[in-house]
Amino acid sequence: MNNGVHYLKCWPEFFKAMMEGIKKFDVRINDRGFKVEDILIEEEWFPPPNFQGVYSGRYLARTVIYVLTGGRFGLEEGYIVLGME
Repeated sequence: MNNGVHYLKCWPEFFKAMMEGIKKFDVRINDRGFKVEDILIEEEWFPPPNFQGVYSGRYLARTVIYVLTGGRFGLEEGYIVLGME
């Protein structure tokens, strides 16, 4: 497969769970054509208004191993769940 690399904002609470190995999935709007074997660069990002939308400089690289598309199982059309390792 042809890998894509996607740079994604990741809020601190979710970033922490990924760092600890607890969160191994991501729910996203399917606006990038995500597919298995894509690389996700999750960049820790502090959203406004409290943190004024700044990056911490920390990031994680993950590989997509599974894609569940929306429109079924309670997941809205246009959204996906990405299984990552």
